[in-house]
Amino acid sequence: AKTYIDSDGSTIIEGFCSDVTARKQAEEEQSRIKEQLEKSVAERTAELSNYIRELEQQNMQESLLLEMGELLQVCHSTCESYAIISKYAGLLFPDYSGALFLFDNTGRWLKEAVSWNSPDDTKTEFGHDECWALKRGKLYSVCDEGKQLLCGHVQSRKHAYLCAPLITQGKVFGLLYIQMQSSSSRECKAKVEATYIYGGGGRWLPPSPIISACFWPS
Repeated sequence: AKTYIDSDGSTIIEGFCSDVTARKQAEEEQSRIKEQLEKSVAERTAELSNYIRELEQQNMQESLLLEMGELLQVCHSTCESYAIISKYAGLLFPDYSGALFLFDNTGRWLKEAVSWNSPDDTKTEFGHDECWALKRGKLYSVCDEGKQLLCGHVQSRKHAYLCAPLITQGKVFGLLYIQMQSSSSRECKAKVEATYIYGGGGRWLPPSPIISACFWPS
């Protein structure tokens, strides 16, 4: 624009204008597309990172189970095998406490064979009919929301917990009890299912190293 004074002394401003609406809209569209792309890349990167983390965790679990199996194969007594199970259960489930229960000779009572990280909400000896997982023959988990029935061997709702029957050749021979620090059992249930082998009908079979240790002769 330019300014000048005409012959009668009036100030004249002369200039040109143009409609830039289309250009602004194009710039805004480009900005929107860029933001969407950046968001998509960030989401995809997060998904890949989670996937890699899950693979690493799965590989670590498989490696721990392999190490445990190798050690169990050279054990000379039940006491040695239970000590190994206690150590590796703590590594497989570092954020939880738990115990492995086995049936006695009567087949009606379970006794604690080994534990890790000091679980404090369950009895160390109880009957078969005191556990919902054993009565139903499949995983049973409870949060502290008061909506689910506690197993008879669990003495409080301080922690969420999970019970998993130990099954081999169609026969239940024990119970894996896992006690969580938080009120949610979902994460732990997923981890147990990842460690176990699905046997159909809601049954999850323990890995062979645990089976071999439980049947190791005294």
